[in-house]
Amino acid sequence: MIKGEIIGQVLLRMSGGRPNTDMSVRYNDVAVLIAPCVNYLYTKQYYLEKSQEDGNKDVNPLMLQTYEMKVLYDAKRNRKYSNLPAKPITLPSGRSIDFIGSYQGKGYIPISSQDLDLEEYYACFKKSLTSYYLEGSKIWYYNSPPLVDDAIVKMIVSADNLGDDDEVNVPTGTEPELLQMLFEMMTGQRELPSDPINDGQEK
Repeated sequence: MIKGEIIGQVLLRMSGGRPNTDMSVRYNDVAVLIAPCVNYLYTKQYYLEKSQEDGNKDVNPLMLQTYEMKVLYDAKRNRKYSNLPAKPITLPSGRSIDFIGSYQGKGYIPISSQDLDLEEYYACFKKSLTSYYLEGSKIWYYNSPPLVDDAIVKMIVSADNLGDDDEVNVPTGTEPELLQMLFEMMTGQRELPSDPINDGQEK
């Protein structure tokens, strides 16, 4: 379903199935709630699959979107970097970003913030390996290939910037739950989702 259709269904349900002038006024009210609801469903699905697969931390590839990125150079840091082309949802240890690498499929090695000091020292001894770390909306590289000026990223994207004609991709079978959540939030029966649950129950 596209974003505009979802909003229309919620407003129609709120009006008892009869279109009225108030629907256009409240259109934006529903629109701003879609992103937190969709992100909630993605996070819920991640923890649900993780619990069902004995703690497997891999991200479902069907939830990923692929983007191209330019590799730029920062003279002050003397390091190459890329700007994230979209906002990922928040999962532990940045797991919503599943892959960063070359167009040919060679993956770069992620580094945690705790290991940056070690990487700063050892990077010069492993020139053939490209690694990276995340800092806000930027990806900083160690040993980025000198002639490579682009890369790709695969990640679970936040629904914050969806347009009215964009497809709202939620886990299979959760469309009714999304509509129900939006309806209940618009009618004051539910607050904004804030609990990335792992037990399938709202808290």
